[in-house]
Amino acid sequence: MSNKSSQSTQSTPDIKITRDYTRVDPLKVEGKDPNKAYRWCDQTQMDRKKMEGWEPSRGESVKYQNPDGKTGESKEYRGLILCEMDRKRAEQKKRFNLEKARRSAEAARERFIQTGRRMGISTIS
Repeated sequence: MSNKSSQSTQSTPDIKITRDYTRVDPLKVEGKDPNKAYRWCDQTQMDRKKMEGWEPSRGESVKYQNPDGKTGESKEYRGLILCEMDRKRAEQKKRFNLEKARRSAEAARERFIQTGRRMGISTIS
């Protein structure tokens, strides 16, 4: 008698997983104008967004199908409104905000170093 265990050499069948259902993206917008930047904005903050330069997207400038079945000229979904802005202006605004954040972080770092020096602690490693 042999003490060797016998190993089965059966091959496992290939398992293919398919999805019967594809989730709908409720905020997907098609047919965007390449010269405009788009953003979903909260309805309660529209006054502030308008001051920043965002305007509600109206008419047929973009294709948006509301999953709730609501129709209308404005593109709305559950308290959000699709807004648009000229792309150049949006890029300038983004660069401005990035530079502002960089300066703020740099100032915080300098204050940290100065506070450490006043307390006699080495803050630079």
